Amino acid sequence: MLSDKSIQEFKAIYKKEYGIELSDVDARVAGERLTSFVGLLLDQVMTEEQRKRRLKEEKIKGFFLKESDGHYTCAICRETLPGNEIWWNPKGLRCKDCWRNIQQKVIPPLDYDSDDRVWIKEWEIQSEFGIHPATRRKLERQGILIGRDLKREDGTIYCTVYLIKENEKFLKTYKRKPKMKVKFVSAQSNNVKAKTTYPTEKELLEIRDRDKRCVYCGKKFDKTREKDLPTIEHLNHRQDWDSVGDYRRQGKPVSEILAICCMECNRNRGSKSLHKWFETKYCVDNGISYQMVTEVVRKYIDKYEKD
Repeated sequence: MLSDKSIQEFKAIYKKEYGIELSDVDARVAGERLTSFVGLLLDQVMTEEQRKRRLKEEKIKGFFLKESDGHYTCAICRETLPGNEIWWNPKGLRCKDCWRNIQQKVIPPLDYDSDDRVWIKEWEIQSEFGIHPATRRKLERQGILIGRDLKREDGTIYCTVYLIKENEKFLKTYKRKPKMKVKFVSAQSNNVKAKTTYPTEKELLEIRDRDKRCVYCGKKFDKTREKDLPTIEHLNHRQDWDSVGDYRRQGKPVSEILAICCMECNRNRGSKSLHKWFETKYCVDNGISYQMVTEVVRKYIDKYEKD
């Protein structure tokens, strides 16, 4: 619980940064929410430091996590697996198959590479360059597009990656689609009714106790990686509705419409309804569907998105 002095300091900082005068109630809710989020970050940092300490003490470069650690998503192939099938080191997470391909020098020790400076992901050939899979295979046969096939132990190909340095010819001819420009709208705009009511500390604790992993993709949160950070998700997709405030006024539990998901899923879903989002390539590639999401999401869909 924040002290009254801390609340007043928070209000002063908020007014200085954003020019908005918060009430004591709003400042307390926002401040406690921020404190809780920092606590989550601190927990993850401590976990990461413990892992780094193990590397130093055991003089090793990495290790497989424990099954009890939960599920993680490989930074290369994007497959989500239990911890005992995920190799960890300070540079990122790799599934056992990708780690074996790295050891066999099929590919260099790639990280997720969000800036696309080192390699191109397989799914990006179509989504970012607009090239149909059949055309992609033709370009590979012609030697214009050069991929490195990753294989499982039985020899089957499960993923292909394309190194930037090996595909300069391709990149000269085929250009990425321009990045989407995002326009940020002030929450004070007269044209937008933003979600201005925040969950209380008690409500947040209830939701955090329930959602230990991303309610969509199932990965365990990793606060050292932005895309894996835990975020509060409004299951309702409308952007013009103060859902938390409305539910509270109706006496409904806020935990029905709020959940915790990873930053990557949160950003990808945006304002899409859950049914529409499940049909996107992101969900198909990551195995996100009505059957695979957590119970709280299914209950929300059954109750509010039947149509």
